Amino acid sequence: MLESLEKKLAEARIKLEDVEHQIENARVEVAKPFAKERELAEKPAADRPAVDIPAQKPSIREKMETYKKESIGGKNKESLAER
Repeated sequence: MLESLEKKLAEARIKLEDVEHQIENARVEVAKPFAKERELAEKPAADRPAVDIPAQKPSIREKMETYKKESIGGKNKESLAER
């Protein structure tokens, strides 16, 4: 049992070193200047390509609030009566 824990510890240390290396590489990349920053700043907003950012999915809480509002408003009265 102790041997398996030592093996897991060694594997975890290797993974930790790998993650630390990845973090350091990411820091170096973030510090690099953005090559097209000036070009982007000079372009008018109308000429920039539109970025389609998908809407965030509603949370369970938001879904429940919507359901409650619809139920009170009458949309889901039939489904409530069936229960």
